[in-house]
Amino acid sequence: MVDVIGEVTFSQRFGLMDIGEEVESLKVIKRAARSSCWVGQVPWVFQIHEKLSPIIGNRLALNARSGYIRDFTMQQAQSRFARGSDHRDMLSKLMEISAKKPTEVDHTIVISMAASNVFAGSDTTAIALRSIFYHLLKNPRCIRRLLEEINNVVGTMDTARPVTFDQANNMPYLQAAMNEALRIHSIIGQSLPRVVPEGGLQVESHWLPQGVKLGTALLEAHH
Repeated sequence: MVDVIGEVTFSQRFGLMDIGEEVESLKVIKRAARSSCWVGQVPWVFQIHEKLSPIIGNRLALNARSGYIRDFTMQQAQSRFARGSDHRDMLSKLMEISAKKPTEVDHTIVISMAASNVFAGSDTTAIALRSIFYHLLKNPRCIRRLLEEINNVVGTMDTARPVTFDQANNMPYLQAAMNEALRIHSIIGQSLPRVVPEGGLQVESHWLPQGVKLGTALLEAHH
């Protein structure tokens, strides 16, 4: 899926399938992903590390997001601008937004968003697709119904081009299959906690004081 994310973001695969092995950039992304999982649950470790890093150096792979992965994204972005592309990739859309709102979305933000796409998008997309295909293949009745719906749409369009976002949204069974696969098997295992803002928050009959950290147990919520 890293190759797919490269195509979606920069209109160019990273070529990992051609090489047939993990390159350093993928290894760094995997280490950073593992690091972010546990650091996200124990944030004080990150805070202590930030204060001690001038002395002990960088010991958290998580920080590769703002180091190696960011540099890697910069190289890919520069290569993309140099060769140009007719594709409407994510980088071109980010640059369009930056051109319209230069003070709100500057070059730094564009690179950060592209880096986040590479870092967070590859693994989550792969997990989602694995779950969708696994559960469809385990249920032949469902996959037959999905193929019928897709064939009905493909039969009314030019098959030389991919299905558009709007066309995919107009396939209710496809949407149901994707949502159910993600309900059964979440793409992330963390609770993704958030801090209640200043002034607190009223959620129906529950009052949440400011400063409280809240997260959702996705597996339990979806089951």
